[in-house]
Amino acid sequence: MPYKGIEALIVGPSKTNVKPSLLNLSVEEENLAAVPFAVLERRVGKRIGKLEIKGTKTLPDGSEVSVLWQVQGNNDLGLPTEQDLDIFVALGVLTFRGNFSKTVSFTGREIAKILNIGNVHGKFYQRLKLAMDRFIPLRFRALTATDRHEEVKWLNVFQEASFSLDRASGRCTGTVTWTDKLIQSMDSGFFRLLDAGRYMELDGITAKHLYRFLAVAFEKTDL
Repeated sequence: MPYKGIEALIVGPSKTNVKPSLLNLSVEEENLAAVPFAVLERRVGKRIGKLEIKGTKTLPDGSEVSVLWQVQGNNDLGLPTEQDLDIFVALGVLTFRGNFSKTVSFTGREIAKILNIGNVHGKFYQRLKLAMDRFIPLRFRALTATDRHEEVKWLNVFQEASFSLDRASGRCTGTVTWTDKLIQSMDSGFFRLLDAGRYMELDGITAKHLYRFLAVAFEKTDL
């Protein structure tokens, strides 16, 4: 995947100069912040299983080439939705708190707290499990005009995940393990931070997508 090697950006509240609480910061690998992988619908009718996005990438010599990003999701459940993306940002918060740990453990209540959800019940756990089912098979790759499709490898976001619910106690626990390449990328400085608290306050996935992606537009400016 094309790593641009820019410095990490903190996307904070625009109307004030108050820095976001470190407890609310979420981390995201640069390419995941730049490439859309969730559908722009709150309630998905026809399930979209894949996306193709045309763009450019910068080579080591500084030249740019055209690239076709391919995103593929769960064949039966489709790509992640707005609610799934919220959970992805919440997992980024736990990853940042864990000092970029490759494997992140979580409880349902931890995720719900980051999402500003007070009442945790069966529907929330069902939502959480569905998000995991969409994220696990999610994968990406970038093709140039000279690439042979069969030779370009896909990159998954998560290497593995587990999810369990004890119905007697009502306790939900789980873990996700990021793939080695994504962790190596973040360890090398190719990541962005965003204010998860402000993100969760935004209304609608379009605004949330813009909040995540605007750092890409600003990276070549002094803003």
